[in-house]
Amino acid sequence: MPAATGTLAGVAVVPADTEAADGAPIVELHFPPGILTQEQKAAPIEGVTGVVLCTTGLPLDQVGKLWVPVLETAAAGWGVGGKVFQPHRK
Repeated sequence: MPAATGTLAGVAVVPADTEAADGAPIVELHFPPGILTQEQKAAPIEGVTGVVLCTTGLPLDQVGKLWVPVLETAAAGWGVGGKVFQPHRK
């Protein structure tokens, strides 16, 4: 992984290239609202970035073009098997 250029509450922050390259990967991660803290979002972002870099051969100097948005999707905001998915509450 590239070295961080700053931190936000202990989370590494790297500059992003605001101009998307042709064919630049975008990986969306969906989680229930409020399940992850800012710090907990860092691990899956870093992991997915590493997997995409390894599988695509994207050069490290292009990592700023790889976007990994973390989206919070409300309950009943999913469809599975043609039906609205409603998670079971504990």
